[in-house]
Amino acid sequence: MNTVLRTQIEIQKDALINTRQVESTIELDSHENAAILEVQTFGFSANNITYALLGDRFGYWGFFPASEGYGITPVWGFAKVVQSNTDELTVGELVYGYLPMATHLLIHADKITPQGFNDTHPQRKSISPVYDHYQRCDADPTYSKAAETWILTFRPLFTTSFVLAYALADRMPAHKGSVFLTSASSKTAYGTAQILRVIMPDVRLVGMTSAGQVDFVNQTGCYDDVLSYDELDSQSVGEHDWLLDFAGDQGRLNKLRGEHKLATDRTILIGATDVEAQGNREKISIGGVFFAPDEVRKFNKAWGPEEFQKRYFQHWQSFVKHFKPLLNEESQSGAQAIEKQFQHFLSGRVDPKVMHVLKF
Repeated sequence: MNTVLRTQIEIQKDALINTRQVESTIELDSHENAAILEVQTFGFSANNITYALLGDRFGYWGFFPASEGYGITPVWGFAKVVQSNTDELTVGELVYGYLPMATHLLIHADKITPQGFNDTHPQRKSISPVYDHYQRCDADPTYSKAAETWILTFRPLFTTSFVLAYALADRMPAHKGSVFLTSASSKTAYGTAQILRVIMPDVRLVGMTSAGQVDFVNQTGCYDDVLSYDELDSQSVGEHDWLLDFAGDQGRLNKLRGEHKLATDRTILIGATDVEAQGNREKISIGGVFFAPDEVRKFNKAWGPEEFQKRYFQHWQSFVKHFKPLLNEESQSGAQAIEKQFQHFLSGRVDPKVMHVLKF
């Protein structure tokens, strides 16, 4: 087997703006199901900034080892099997899953089926089996070359949107009232809103966003009302309203819900897109953390895998049809371009109409 030259992008944990390229070599080890994946393309969104901001707190730095004081930001993307110790994984086949911001990944495949496999490499400190599974594209009914950009950009985010919407439906048995969503221009937020419109049509959906994103959030057609953060005050959100927070700004939540007795029960914390707020992050005092992999397992068990996939695919098709006229793709290549993209997103200067596809 040949030695492979790998380039990985490392992020300084205590100063995320500092990135660097690190080169090393990898080769297959003696594990009977060892394989090397070559990263082909991956999507990039505010979700990846959440991984970095919460890297130590939620364990996202643990998946892919890096130098002391640095971390590798996980991404969702396509990779090709370029070397393999087992005939069960075909050299040249395309897979989709959780990958490092790097050119290559050495895995130990486990539970190999025609549909996919898991990575159990001992260096992988996983927080959920959901992140360890790789789908084989030849056996994936949702995969097509034409759909790659949408899969790269939205699949992990839309899975969160999907289970979040149904989890909220479970918690709001009357399916009436108002639901407020912060960072309403974020892909996970408007994906959630689009599903809620279908499964909870009597709920009033209010998108909250920065002044510069109000027009785009209105264009999504997912919200009944759109408010800029400048328009919000302590009277904006009612005691009995629900709030889905994708920004991670506890200061704002305290301003909006600090006097509410039901604030924690009716506030769900999903993301952390507000970098400045994370830098001055207070201890969580309002809301409960939503962990999508736990909800995926819960609904798979409650509905059965076939029903889960059926509902997901129906919502997915509706979502793509709804947003195709509004969004466009932008591709960039090279390690330097990837570093700049990370830094650009970290600054918060993001065009919500763009689906970002990156490759080395």
